[in-house]
Amino acid sequence: MTPSGSWGCGRRCVSTAARSTRPGPRPRFYSDSLWGFALSELPGHRTRLLVSGYAASNPQALTTIGDLLFWEPAHWIMQLRQLANLKARAEGTHPIAGDVPEPAGTMSGAGVG
Repeated sequence: MTPSGSWGCGRRCVSTAARSTRPGPRPRFYSDSLWGFALSELPGHRTRLLVSGYAASNPQALTTIGDLLFWEPAHWIMQLRQLANLKARAEGTHPIAGDVPEPAGTMSGAGVG
């Protein structure tokens, strides 16, 4: 996480015959994805999580069918559960919310004087 409260990640998949990340034209079969996340502080000790994404792939007809039948429903289920767990942890109602270790470098805890 950056000091601005944002981070991103991406993934590139290409056919086995064209495993390259070099600049230039994309191979015949590929899938590129990028996700961005940002936290912004709101009044009342609240936080907003913004999620954005980008994807490009080829062949589009094949990947569109896969997206609609598998990836969109799977991603929706996964993200719904992740956000529900994140909310519960932030509110302290998650069963293991108290078991989350403190970030490295904190000075609290036993034996610190």
